Amino acid sequence: MSEQTIDVSDYDRSGYDYRQYWDKRQYDNAVEQKIISQTLPHFSESLIDIGGGFGRLISSYQDKAKHITVFDYSNNNLNVAQSIIEAKGYEHIQTQQGDIYSMPFKDASFDTAIILRVIHHLERTSLALHEINRVMKPSGTLILQFANKVHLKNRLKALITRDATIINPKPVNLSKDGIFFQFHPDFIKEKLKENGFVVEQIISSSNIRIPFIYRMIPVPVLLFFETLLTPIFTKFYLGPSIFVIARKQ
Repeated sequence: MSEQTIDVSDYDRSGYDYRQYWDKRQYDNAVEQKIISQTLPHFSESLIDIGGGFGRLISSYQDKAKHITVFDYSNNNLNVAQSIIEAKGYEHIQTQQGDIYSMPFKDASFDTAIILRVIHHLERTSLALHEINRVMKPSGTLILQFANKVHLKNRLKALITRDATIINPKPVNLSKDGIFFQFHPDFIKEKLKENGFVVEQIISSSNIRIPFIYRMIPVPVLLFFETLLTPIFTKFYLGPSIFVIARKQ
């Protein structure tokens, strides 16, 4: 790990309860659970959910691996995840606290790695991807999600304001006093390549993230239209959230 101080999003220090964020986001949660269930390998020996937080995604992968680790920086979130694991009797799932830039695992520990809602909170994207590559086995599957800089709403806004910076692949930090990056898909693909991954599939997600719509329409109906929109939104990177399925070389 670099000796340079790296800023992190510390939910424990801020006292933020991440579960509150998802209270009114059933649509996004359902979309992400569905994508994970559909894109994970049929079954693997070992899986790690990096930034797994309070265990939100456990139900989507609990039957996808023999050994599963929920990894997060926040002890408070992991305590909640542990309570879910114990309540469900998932003896094959464990929690582990640590820093993504220096994870407490041996080289080639995991067949599969999931990292959702995390990359946009990281100051050093390439360093994190390098460390993820280290703990993954050769030919392992990585499912990564990132906040998309060039989604449809941003493109329309840039067109109206004549803002040409949207085509710049450099990430944009939307937070004035923290870390919340939006990424150009080309930037993420390049960083994955530089750190030993081959991109196999890209999926645009949360394509109907319009509050006044998803608060009125039932989630199953939204998922139906999500499925219809996904091919065209994926082709042109129009969704606010992008999934990348990659393979470690």
